[in-house]
Amino acid sequence: MRAIATPQIDSRYDYSDTIHGLLEFCSSAVGSMNASPSYPLLKFCEACGTDVICRDGSLRLLTFLDHVDLYWQHKHDAQAQHERFDDLGFDDAFRKEFGDFVSWITEGTAPCLTWREGFRGGHEM
Repeated sequence: MRAIATPQIDSRYDYSDTIHGLLEFCSSAVGSMNASPSYPLLKFCEACGTDVICRDGSLRLLTFLDHVDLYWQHKHDAQAQHERFDDLGFDDAFRKEFGDFVSWITEGTAPCLTWREGFRGGHEM
């Protein structure tokens, strides 16, 4: 894994505002992530896009405050499929994940998601 952080812009935080990460898995899969609490075009719970590109197709997940759009396409399909989800459950999912992360740091308890799930996900690609 390689990661870089930009210079801090927003003084409300005591860490870098924007972080970029590149993951290279043993299976030759590559993943990247950009995260920023200061990005002005998106709100909390929105993402600028999650793309998964595989040998035989791909998908794009776009999250918004009130819905999620999922697009996927097999390499032989003429056009992408689209599905919209309005019942998101973000509050419970984010509360659980962030709460577990805080407990992990402050109390040393194991979080609900660990590096093992990320490693397994990259290994299965």
